[in-house]
Order: sequence, then C-alpha cells, then structure tokens
Amino acid sequence: TDRRLIFDMIDSSDKHFMVWAAKAILTWKSPPVAGLNGQIIHILGDKDMIFKYSSLKDLLVVKGGTHLMILNRADEIARAVENGYGL
Repeated sequence: TDRRLIFDMIDSSDKHFMVWAAKAILTWKSPPVAGLNGQIIHILGDKDMIFKYSSLKDLLVVKGGTHLMILNRADEIARAVENGYGL
C-alpha cells in the first residue's frame, strides 16, 4: 500500500535529508508562474496521509488520491489542470 511504501521510504531515508526536506516544504516560496497572476493551486488527494487539506484555499482535491497519486494518476491530474481543475 501507499502507506507502507511511504513509511519504508521515511525509515530508510537519511535523517539529515528528512530534516532538510521538512524545512524545504515548510518554507517553500513559489516563483511567479506566467498566466497564474500569483495564484497558487494546491493539488492534494483526499486519502493523502502526509498532507491534510482542511485549511487550504484554492484547492483541487483528487478523490481517492494518495500522497503518491502523481505517480499512479499523473495523466488524470495533468488533464484536470489543463482543463481548468475539474476532476
């Protein structure tokens, strides 16, 4: 399952990398993207065990999407973004 895979990845990752990754996520600043006018769209799965979406704005929720959905549902997500975020 995704959950087991994620925990295996965390368990086998270097401690220093995990600290760096957590800081990078928490302090990430997006550069301007042409056409978005500063708008950021969060794309999260409703089954994601890592990131929760309850407090986010401008959100696309992928039903049944997990933290690894970009790997197993990439085409579907790309089409949704191209078509105005409808899933």
